[in-house]
Amino acid sequence: MPNPFRSKFVLIFVVFFCPSANATLKSFDISFITEGFDTSNALGLAIDPLTSDVYMTTLSYNGADNLWRMDANGQLLESSRVNVDLGPFGAISSADFTNDGNLVVLGTQSRFPDPADRFVVTLSTDGQTEYSRFQTDQYFGGTSGIAFNPFDESIILSTGRVGVQSVFREVAKDGTLIDSLFNDPALLPNDIAFDAASGNLFATRENKPLLDEYRRDENGYTIVRSYDLTDAGLSRRPLALGIAPSNGLFYVQDNNQRIVSFNTSDLAIIAVSAPATWGFILVCLVFIMIRRKGNMNQ
Repeated sequence: MPNPFRSKFVLIFVVFFCPSANATLKSFDISFITEGFDTSNALGLAIDPLTSDVYMTTLSYNGADNLWRMDANGQLLESSRVNVDLGPFGAISSADFTNDGNLVVLGTQSRFPDPADRFVVTLSTDGQTEYSRFQTDQYFGGTSGIAFNPFDESIILSTGRVGVQSVFREVAKDGTLIDSLFNDPALLPNDIAFDAASGNLFATRENKPLLDEYRRDENGYTIVRSYDLTDAGLSRRPLALGIAPSNGLFYVQDNNQRIVSFNTSDLAIIAVSAPATWGFILVCLVFIMIRRKGNMNQ
């Protein structure tokens, strides 16, 4: 008679450890942009929910283009300079799409020698029309990533360390703070993206080639699993992350040389130790009380 527990174990092994038969891993080159157009550092990725076109932001000076649109295969369709005053050394970085079909982007305006202004700006997809803007200087620890939650129509910001904590900020489209959601400060999230299929938040790791998946609970955002980005050929920390709502493909910028797309099924899962739940704690307490009562009756 077959062992049902063994069958379940084999099933789990196949699901989590065997390579996917429908692997979607692919990449396209962007080195011609970062090496040939007076630009450097591809900082942000956003995937058009209707067309799956890939939008990329780059660091650029001297009036060079810093907003690029490519099709899903990496063919360059157009580029432009955003019509936003960034100062002589300012930049736009992490980006995402809103429900209105516009881009919401992190921006930095350089005012050297004065401190820089950091803000979130909503733009048309060609970067020429600015619809709204709000400051983010009130969020201590800097702002590294932005994601749009299409269900709540709110903006999520990765704001780095605040004291000994790291936080995700949830804000309204006008910048009103909705909630501060703490996460493990050791994880150091960099760019972030909201996955409409699962409702979870994904983040590239600041100091490792890892993709972290967070689920929101009463304590904020709790990491549920990590994925090994070396399976996608990444050996260094990625600078930008985007998710295509139409097909769930993930896009990661790799060392200013290429953009890699994949499903999470293409990557190995790295186990994450989950904290004890109240139910588990309650079971342990009941067990201890029963055992103690048994010892007293001996």
